[in-house]
Amino acid sequence: YESREDSDKHKKLGWQALKKYYEKLKNTPPKPIFLEQEFTLKFGGDSFRGVIDRIDDGGIIMDYKTGSLPKGDKLSLDDKEQLLIYHLASKELMNIEPQKLILNYIIGEKEYPFEATIKDIEKIQERILNDIAKIKSSDFKEKPGDHECKFCDYKNICEHRK
Repeated sequence: YESREDSDKHKKLGWQALKKYYEKLKNTPPKPIFLEQEFTLKFGGDSFRGVIDRIDDGGIIMDYKTGSLPKGDKLSLDDKEQLLIYHLASKELMNIEPQKLILNYIIGEKEYPFEATIKDIEKIQERILNDIAKIKSSDFKEKPGDHECKFCDYKNICEHRK
C-alpha cells in the first residue's frame, strides 16, 4: 500500500466485504470439498506449484479476488489464467472434472462464472511452457502492459509503466 491510511482504508473495505459475503451465504452455505488446496503440476521435467482457494462438491472451483473488476465486465484470458491452471490441477491431480470456474470479486460483490474451453486450456499450457523456457534462459526483459504493470511492485517508479 502507498501509505498507512491506504492500508487502513483497504482493511476496512475488506471487513465490510467479508460481512456482506457472509450474509449472502449464511442461509445456503457452499459445500467445499477442498479449501486452500496445494498442488504441484509437472510440465516436462519442471514443477509448477499453486494453491486453489476452494473446490465445491460438483466440481465448482472458486478463486477469490480482492482487486478491481475486469475491464468492460468481460473476462480476458489473463483474467481466467489462474482458474484454468486450477482446472488442470484438479483434473490431473485430484481426479475432479471441473464443471464451473468462478472468479469471485469480494469487494466488487460480483462473480464471473465460466467453463474452461479446450482452446483456453491449450493456450494456458502453451503460455506456461513458454514462461518456463524464458525462466530457464534468464529472459526477464520488461514487457510493459496493463496486466503486467498492474501487479508490479515498481509500477509507481518505472519509466516503462502503462
